[in-house]
Amino acid sequence: MKTTTYAQTPNTQQHDSVYEIISNETLESCDFKGLTIAGSLFSLSVFKGITFKDCVFYGSKFENCMFTSCSFENCSFQFTQVDFCQFSESSFAECNWDFAPIKKSQFADCQLDGHTRYQVGHEDKANQIRQSSQDQDERNLHHAHTGLFLKAA
Repeated sequence: MKTTTYAQTPNTQQHDSVYEIISNETLESCDFKGLTIAGSLFSLSVFKGITFKDCVFYGSKFENCMFTSCSFENCSFQFTQVDFCQFSESSFAECNWDFAPIKKSQFADCQLDGHTRYQVGHEDKANQIRQSSQDQDERNLHHAHTGLFLKAA
């Protein structure tokens, strides 16, 4: 199984039974594709400009991490906890959340797919989704135009 350490430094020896603890680390400008992260702990770490595509997070935990301008595309979160994390200007597209709670986390100016938005909104009332006023104004304008179109039809 490829881990984030192996993906960053592929010349290192990799064992199938390796579980990672990543704490107080900063990962920047990396693309992870088809990565399986199982039984790992990510704590007090910063992720900037990271793309996770077709990745599986299984039985892992993210706590007190910051994600800035990160992208999660077609990722599966299974039995994975996300606690006290901050996401800003990040996107989630076609992600699945199976027994993967999100608690006390913040999402600022993020693009959330339907599954992720549901998980964030219904898992814990302490989760926060914030959009910049410009994004909110654009959304309100879109809804206003849609409403006018529907009334005219």
